[in-house]
Amino acid sequence: MAQVNLDALHLQAYLEYSVGDFAEAARLLRSAIQAQPNESAYQFDLGLTYWHSGDLASAREAFIRAAQLNPAHSEAFYNAALASELAGDPDGASRLFRQSYRANVMHTLHRVRDRVRSWVGRGDPRALEWGAWRVPTRDMPTVRCAIAFAQLQLGEIGQAVLELEKVIALDPTPSRHAMLAPALARVGRLDDAEKHLQAALAQAPNSPDYSEQIAQLYQIQKRYPEERKAYENVLAHRPNDIVPLTRLLALDTMEGRLEEAEARHRHLIDLIDDRKLKDLSWEPLASILYRAIMWPLPPQKLEVLERAIDDKLADKARRRGLPSPTVRPDVPGRRLRIGYLSANLRNHPIGHVTADLFGAHDRAKFEIFVLHASVFTSEHTDAAN
Repeated sequence: MAQVNLDALHLQAYLEYSVGDFAEAARLLRSAIQAQPNESAYQFDLGLTYWHSGDLASAREAFIRAAQLNPAHSEAFYNAALASELAGDPDGASRLFRQSYRANVMHTLHRVRDRVRSWVGRGDPRALEWGAWRVPTRDMPTVRCAIAFAQLQLGEIGQAVLELEKVIALDPTPSRHAMLAPALARVGRLDDAEKHLQAALAQAPNSPDYSEQIAQLYQIQKRYPEERKAYENVLAHRPNDIVPLTRLLALDTMEGRLEEAEARHRHLIDLIDDRKLKDLSWEPLASILYRAIMWPLPPQKLEVLERAIDDKLADKARRRGLPSPTVRPDVPGRRLRIGYLSANLRNHPIGHVTADLFGAHDRAKFEIFVLHASVFTSEHTDAAN
């Protein structure tokens, strides 16, 4: 078979693979291998088709053959190791992992890191064990970062702090200082957290991300002048960043700088659209809504904000395996159900603002549910109930 035909055959196999026809892709690749049995790429791609077909034994065999034909192909060794592990052969998996490291240590480390993160995404504590024994030495900073990331996601904050401190002792990059700082803050070591963020900013003084982190730390400590300066530095680099803009609006209001607050409010209104809000986390969305109590939004902008919050809550529900919200059919005469959820239905600004809200509904038209998500209560909590 001519080389051009082999190229065409390989391309056709790729197209079949890309649309999910793994059986046809495997048939085409076996034909290519019959004509050119020493081509590592054909064997590797055949392994992928077997893998996605659920045939782990054949996938492992094809990956090993690809690695034998090209000993520098670390990904072939790595995939063969995964297939061996899933097939119940941990000794074979360990041997193949070592061969993957010998072929390309950094590629394999990054794959291990990504694999750890995928386990973390499923909330599986095996991520820590998995990342620990599949590396030749725990002293490699990349590996320790992967393990610390898993520990942070799984709530093992103290262990993550220890790992990250060892990472920084080996290689004190700005990103590692910035990764350690919030972990230190979560265990109450706020001064140490600030030191590490200052170290990150000393190495990367123009980083708006590190400025935003230290601004959040200052907010916790109620060091408002330093918080303002840090957030203004963020806006100097990202003038349309909604998060610092919203917080500076709050600081301006708190300090009586109402002209500046009005200007920021107008800017914020201009920025609110579906595309910009889509990328925000829950906290800044809730903050914008909270600020709208004093700084009202036009109705169309409020609708955009409500859509973004609805989408964010629905996404959180999906990731936690909760059922998606459903719309009840419109039945004449049935009351509309409204639910209020807050941790601050007590002697708190929210408790005061909502004091007369719940009783203002027409009970003939609305059914009201009030949920107080906190152990702290006051007479306002009793009144809300």
